[in-house]
Amino acid sequence: PFAPQGLERIGEWKKLIKGKPLVAIGGLTLDRALQCLKAGADSAAVVGDIVNNADPVAQAKAWIAATRVAA
Repeated sequence: PFAPQGLERIGEWKKLIKGKPLVAIGGLTLDRALQCLKAGADSAAVVGDIVNNADPVAQAKAWIAATRVAA
């Protein structure tokens, strides 16, 4: 029910949801997703940046490599 919130609102939402996971979603590119994660999102949901890519397998691998967190 919300319009796009932008990077500046991620920190605000983190405070409002009090410990619940915050997911960035909607129109994300890999670069934008990394900015969202840096701004405080716990995860990022992606579809278009992978399925619309000329090489979706390579793009999915790029996402995994860039967002993998050591356990």
